[in-house]
This record gives sequence, C-alpha cells and structure tokens, in this order.
Amino acid sequence: MGYYAASILHLSQAWGIDFYILFKLPMVMVDGALTCLIFVIRTKTKGSRDAMFAAAFYALNLTAILVSAYHGNTDTFCAAGWLLSAWLLMISHDFSAGLALAAAINVKLIPVLAIPVMLAGYTQRRRAIRFVAGLSCGVIPFVPVLWSAFDGFISNALKYNSVLEFWGFELLALQSMEGGLVLRPIATKFSLFYYENGRYMIFITIGAAAIWARYLSRHTLASAVMVPAIFLVFTPGWGAQYMIYMAPLLAAWQPTEGLRYGSLAGLFIGLTYLSFWTGGIPAFSFFITRVPMPAQLIGFLTWLYLIQLVWKTMSIPLREASSRRIYGKTGVGTECD
Repeated sequence: MGYYAASILHLSQAWGIDFYILFKLPMVMVDGALTCLIFVIRTKTKGSRDAMFAAAFYALNLTAILVSAYHGNTDTFCAAGWLLSAWLLMISHDFSAGLALAAAINVKLIPVLAIPVMLAGYTQRRRAIRFVAGLSCGVIPFVPVLWSAFDGFISNALKYNSVLEFWGFELLALQSMEGGLVLRPIATKFSLFYYENGRYMIFITIGAAAIWARYLSRHTLASAVMVPAIFLVFTPGWGAQYMIYMAPLLAAWQPTEGLRYGSLAGLFIGLTYLSFWTGGIPAFSFFITRVPMPAQLIGFLTWLYLIQLVWKTMSIPLREASSRRIYGKTGVGTECD
C-alpha cells in the first residue's frame, strides 16, 4: 500500500488531479466490483432474483460508501480480498483462495486471523497444501521490509494497537470511570489491562471459531463472517475503517443482515465523521477527541448487534449446518438465508 500511495501521488502531480480523488477512486471501483461478486455468489447459491436484491443491498450499504468514498483508507481493498478468498475456497480453488487472502494481508494484517478458520474447513491435506502455497506468495513483499527494517516492522505492525476509543469493552470501561471513587480505579485498571491484552481474547475466540469450523468440515461464508465479527467484538483499539471488513462478507452470506449491519454501522461512523467535520468543502473530518454522543450510543448498539450475530452463528446446530446444501448437484454447501 506504500507503493500504491506513492504511485497515486506521482500521478496526481503529473496529471494535475487532486490526490484524494485519485487515491479513493480505485476503492470506489473495487466496491463496484464487490457488488458484482456478491451478485455472482448469490446467483450460484440462491438464484438470480435473490442475487439482484443482494447486489442492490450492498450498493446501498452505508458503511461501504462512507469507508470507500469518504474515509480515505485502503481497508476496502482488504475486505475485497477477504471475500474473494472465502468464495474461492467454497468452490475449491484453493491456490487462488490463498493468493487472494495473501493480497488482503498485504493491505492490512488483520486477515491473518482468518487463516486458522480457513484451514480448519479442510478435510483433504492436498487441498490445504495448495491453499498454503498460494498464501505463502504473500510473504514475498514482506521480505525487503523484514530485511531492512525488522525492528520497525515488529513495533509498528505486529505490536500495533489502534486508538483507545468508546467502542466495545473499552466503552464500558471508559464510561465507568465516571462512576465515583469506588468504580473509577477499577474501571481505569481494566481499561489499561484490556487495551494491552485484549488481543489475546481475539486469539482465544478465533481458536474456538476454528474448532467450530472444523466440525463443519467445509468452507462456508458463515465461518468466514465469524472472523471479522469476533475481531470487532473483542478489539481493544478501534478505527472507523475497521467496520468495512465484514460488510461484503455478511452481504454475501445473508443480504438482509448485511443491509442491517451496513445501516447501523454506517450511521455510527457517519455520525462520527459528522462530529469531526471541519465545516469545509470538500468535506474533511479531523479526529481531535474520542467519539462523542450520540455516535457512542449507536456504536454501542452496533457492538451488541455483533455479539448476537456471533452467538447466533456459532449456535447453528452442527448437524443441521453440515446437512444444508444450497448448490444442489455441485455438492458445495454453506448456510445462507
């Protein structure tokens, strides 16, 4: 992504076009491609009529619109590679699936969390090896960085923690600091502890999701959705761009849930952007404090929605989940609404 940003800067100077326009335009185009991919997935799973609604729902996904066209970050590329990888796994294109996930990891490291869950769905070692072979190609771009700036990569990438914000468990802790002399020190200690160690809750829960995916013994969009959902539930640090990770995955799995999440999370980050809008045109949001009200409240409702989504998905009876088949004669299955 560093090379991408540098190339866009060079082109903007050469062509006389504002940097932010050229920087965001490919992300908007990728969102269009995601709409087409969701249409293809739903056509294969539920038919063309359902696919048209699913594509339309994603085209109206407020979270995708705001992150891709307004926020100015590259997480949309990451989300696209993630969904493409999950879909390729489902249709047994294992090497290509690994390559797509490797591309997503080269945008942001967060999709690394998906590897245990994706590997858990395999029942054939040969197929798993093909997936790992494709995934391994993603290591190549990291080699020069690790060779020339190993310590910097460890501290700024692997040990990176996002901003402490009013989100999830940290929202509860930060708000509890106003609870007086008794509650304040407890909430303060918990907030600091969770900010430093919350990532381990993500790892533990991802492990549980991998065991669940292993029982399914096949690759499903349900198991793919679980990973970004778990990340968002337990993340100790937060960024508005994180909300895009599960938007296309959820839209492809259950379009109505995708629209519900996209609207709720989109309202949350939209209010956040509006709260920090500098008042100029083109619009620009400069984050100077933590997320204010009423965005906090909408964010809390979004977090609660994600918790129930994780619980509901992992509560799918394994016997029923393993017997559902939506591809008919092709023999590829997933849980879809």
